[in-house]
Amino acid sequence: MTTVFRTLALAAVLGVAPMLAVPGAVHAQSTDQITNESEQVTVEATHHVRVVYFARDLQDVPHARQFIARLDRAALVACGDDTALAAEIRRAIERSDCRRDGVLRAISDIRNPMLDQALSRYGLPA
Repeated sequence: MTTVFRTLALAAVLGVAPMLAVPGAVHAQSTDQITNESEQVTVEATHHVRVVYFARDLQDVPHARQFIARLDRAALVACGDDTALAAEIRRAIERSDCRRDGVLRAISDIRNPMLDQALSRYGLPA
């Protein structure tokens, strides 16, 4: 069997503005009136995670399903999942479009019918 190496770039565009709302400075416009302003910060980053696979990973649907699970774990990392993060942020990343889009993009880039069959039969990992 031949060994196939491929680097998959999982682009993570994190739109976590609601989680990163930073209160702005309080400005005194006059002695009678104070305006409280807040600023929303959007973090946009691209992370690449290398996923190495072999021909046997794509030989049949069960192996393809396991490979999709590996792609899913890589997408989580690319989208910012880290054990040091707060549990709420980790759950948001797990449910994010970033994760789903990263896995689907990687499957599309590989262009293998076994991955398509595994995806249609089992769906994305939960």
